[in-house]
Amino acid sequence: MKRSYPPGPKVASLWIGVVLALIPFGLALTSAKVKSATFDEDAYIGKGTAIWLEGNYWLRTAHPALAPMLGTSLLLTEPELSAPTDQPCWPDGTARSCGRELLFYRSDTRRVLFLVRLPITYLMVTLVALVYRWAAELYGRRAALLPAMLCALDPNLLAHGRLLTLDLVATFFVFLSCWTFYRFWARPGWGRLAAVGLALGAAGSARFTTGFLVPLFLVLGLARTWHLCRAELLFVSNALPRWRAVVVALVALVMVGGIAVLVIWIVHGADFGPVPRWGGIRLPAPAYFNELAALLEYRDKPQDAFLLGYHYKGGWWLYFIVAFFVKTPLPTILMVGFALVCLVQQRGGGFGEAVLLTVAGSYFGLSLLSPFNIGYRHLLPMLPLLFVFAGRAVRVGELGPHLRLRPVPAALLVWLTLSNLAIYPHYLAYFNEPVGPRNGYRVLVDSNLDWGQDLPALEQYVRENDIPLLYLSWFGESRPWQY
Repeated sequence: MKRSYPPGPKVASLWIGVVLALIPFGLALTSAKVKSATFDEDAYIGKGTAIWLEGNYWLRTAHPALAPMLGTSLLLTEPELSAPTDQPCWPDGTARSCGRELLFYRSDTRRVLFLVRLPITYLMVTLVALVYRWAAELYGRRAALLPAMLCALDPNLLAHGRLLTLDLVATFFVFLSCWTFYRFWARPGWGRLAAVGLALGAAGSARFTTGFLVPLFLVLGLARTWHLCRAELLFVSNALPRWRAVVVALVALVMVGGIAVLVIWIVHGADFGPVPRWGGIRLPAPAYFNELAALLEYRDKPQDAFLLGYHYKGGWWLYFIVAFFVKTPLPTILMVGFALVCLVQQRGGGFGEAVLLTVAGSYFGLSLLSPFNIGYRHLLPMLPLLFVFAGRAVRVGELGPHLRLRPVPAALLVWLTLSNLAIYPHYLAYFNEPVGPRNGYRVLVDSNLDWGQDLPALEQYVRENDIPLLYLSWFGESRPWQY
């Protein structure tokens, strides 16, 4: 049954939602202004600009095109900006080379960085709103405030919610896919089926690894149908025998997959042609599959990694376990842990929680097998799902008076707020209290700490201390002479 709320709480909820949206927007936007280009942003600027200005999908990044296209969409407002078609990087070259030329030599670097980061910040704000919405559907509006605040103040989401990279974009569309999937199975309909397909297609256009959602959605959808022993889906309104219900559910899932494939095809040029890296085989959206082939080739080459003082190549199952527990805010870990205790005490939850925990848990498990140990940022897609689930811990009646735990969520949010303000604006370097930013380099490096983002801070330090000569070694793409 749909909940009904009096007008007062609705108005209050609207204003609360506006405030919650302004928090990450302000934090992300102001902190991004004092950060130089991170290691991957020039590549996505190069690819996105090539697509918008010249229709060129073939600059190589080993990733799909949606994130570069979203990030560079506002560059269309710059009439003097032009793609570097006269450079050697242009014909069948790397996006990074073209992006360097465009970002550092043919434009106002700081203005371009602001414009390409702004759409990602909008997605971050929308993500907070969606976390609040799903949590309110599961636990009520009052309980939904906790998940929304966990999302709005999370240093890791803020770190990447202000950069033109794949991470926040993939996180957003994974979450959107899960939410629309839950809503479809809660109350099936044609519009909701289309929404799942569109979101899933966008996720697949943001990052190849989001393909893990396909088998999970198949299993979850069929399991729910089998459990309910009915299929009130689309054109079927009456209860069916179990096997027929499963067939109807399978048809619905195939339709979702078809819409998702169509979205990927449209995003990547809606063409049909040869895939050079796969021997010229002709496929729809050949640029998409050419990037997939490039990623698979990259995957086969062991990458450098660092953990707890050890340098190694390839993947180590311990990497993301350590990364999760040293970079996830402790208030978040405690609230998610308490929500799990509540779930066990209540002996199970509903379908929404099954989606949240199945997707988050599966994603974390798959991450342990990854050969790319290059950053906590690869765990971001599971965070909003955990934030929503944390709402269970403060659902009305969940915290019994005898436990005297009602002030705990508020205290944890105060803790999270203070941690956020303490690290502002250096969110990429965030480590929780047992490690701290000063000792982070002993545990993790790369995008966990330094991604080439702090040349403006170095500029300020050199100026304030009147340093005449500087020997510089840094991990980044920005040009030091610009600062």
